Amino acid sequence: MIITPAILAKDENEFRDYLSFAHQLPDGRWHVDILDGSMHDTTCWHDANVVGDIPDLPDIELHFMVLDPFPHILAWHRAVKSVRRVLLNADTFQLAKVIQQTQALRLDISLTLNPDVVPDICTPYISSIDEILIMGIRPGASGQKFLGEEVLAQILRTRALFPEVDIAVDGGIQKEIVGKLAKSGVTRIITSSALFKAASPIDAHHALQEAAKIVL
Repeated sequence: MIITPAILAKDENEFRDYLSFAHQLPDGRWHVDILDGSMHDTTCWHDANVVGDIPDLPDIELHFMVLDPFPHILAWHRAVKSVRRVLLNADTFQLAKVIQQTQALRLDISLTLNPDVVPDICTPYISSIDEILIMGIRPGASGQKFLGEEVLAQILRTRALFPEVDIAVDGGIQKEIVGKLAKSGVTRIITSSALFKAASPIDAHHALQEAAKIVL
């Protein structure tokens, strides 16, 4: 199982603090949340031009929790050369158009399912994506509790519908549930608080990797 560290930063300094671990953690891609207040009450710092000037950036994927993602996608693509993937809500307005625009930029695409969205919505787009991300919490603030059985049911339904597609889970990740997620068909977990609220993010990362090997 791949463990991807996530950044949900309140300002530039916090963003840089997260990135200070970028070359210590073993997985080479980082997940950056983009919230502008249009879809959820929460906002975060996401100045692409400033990020683009940071040296030695890792590969980055962008999770857009916004109503109009493509202007943000274009800004990051122009400013940050290490952007590799975008994650779009499966119920995004004019999703087919946004996917087409994103493909033209040669970026990988994942579709995101919030807890109240059924996996079947991904069917028309499955040939255009390489992953489905399932949210383990209600999108917004970091550090929320994993929603439990409703998310596990969503994972199992997604795996049954799309047996060849990678499945990621973001939100509420704790060591105690990682084995169950792996057994349900999850191939990647994305987490911030489970790593960065620990005394040692490096040790926490290792503990999550070990927990993924335990099938409950």
